[in-house]
Amino acid sequence: MKIKKLAALFFAAVLAAVMSIPAFADPVYDSEHIGGETTFKFSKYLVFNKDVKSLPDDLTINFQIEPGTARPDNDITAGVSHEFAPISATINSEDFEHAQDYSAENINTAISGMTSEQKYIKKDVTISFEGVKFPAPGNYIYKITESKVAEEYIANDPDSDKFVVVVVQNDPSAGSDKLKIGGYYLTTSESDTIKTDGFVNNYITNNLTFSNSVLGNQANLGLYFTYTVSLTGCVDGEYEVDLTYATSGTITDTEQVGIKNQQNPTTITVKSGAGSATFYLKNNQNITIKNLPKSANYTITQTEISGYKVTPESKQISGAIGDIAASAAFQNTKEGTVPTGVMLVVAPFAALTLIGGAGAFAIARKKKKDEEED
Repeated sequence: MKIKKLAALFFAAVLAAVMSIPAFADPVYDSEHIGGETTFKFSKYLVFNKDVKSLPDDLTINFQIEPGTARPDNDITAGVSHEFAPISATINSEDFEHAQDYSAENINTAISGMTSEQKYIKKDVTISFEGVKFPAPGNYIYKITESKVAEEYIANDPDSDKFVVVVVQNDPSAGSDKLKIGGYYLTTSESDTIKTDGFVNNYITNNLTFSNSVLGNQANLGLYFTYTVSLTGCVDGEYEVDLTYATSGTITDTEQVGIKNQQNPTTITVKSGAGSATFYLKNNQNITIKNLPKSANYTITQTEISGYKVTPESKQISGAIGDIAASAAFQNTKEGTVPTGVMLVVAPFAALTLIGGAGAFAIARKKKKDEEED
């Protein structure tokens, strides 16, 4: 009995000792003080035709950030909720002066689909993760959404959502309960690991070409016709005019009043979204105004010349630039009818002339024959 009591006391002591040992628990980290690099930068690109002379000034693109969806299969944890500071990128006229040509160095960036006919502006966008209370080491995902740009001529990135993964690690150098941000990477979708470096917007521009053709049996093919081009809905600045297929320099090959010594302008200046210019075209000539924004509207009006029928009858063509190049064709026709009495008046005199000629020929021939017989 005494042995049993001793055994019971022994087991009780062991049990008490075991129970006095703290149970294993996850470590508690200091989420208030996260070390490492607490700011993340990504790129905002604006791509445009390399011949563009004017870009929108103070173009602002805004972004929102929120926790993404956990992907346990990829060891990805949903981001920690946090009130982030506003995120945006602004592109202005000064940036236009530093636009860059596409090069081989861009192949692994968001603008890898650019061509040699384009240029781009690059701006850095910063997100601060200072103050985000990450509870433990892990890979935390956040969704970054690009807001729709109000300007019609700016195309948003087709992938308006990108995802940044924040890599949080132990920071034993700062303490056993300390954490640090070890790095970031940006992906194109929440479910894959295709990396990118930012968002791309495109400034959409297209050309406007207007032409003149002159037809008819009474038409003067060397005649100049006058056209007034009015533009609205444009970005302020200068727009290049291509005169390859029109008269450039001073017009000297005509005596037309008001046109001789005039010039076709090589640019159109737009202020407060609107601009206009006057041009001159002969037969089979055309002029192209280059790189007008998608938002632009145009009206082309021809000045009438007496005796010519204009197509269209309104002598005016209007339209919008949109997603493709625009064209406007004018036709000027002058036909004349030959008077029906001309042949009737001429015919009797022609007949008399022929008869007289035939008689004279006959007399001369007879005279020659008589002389030979003598």
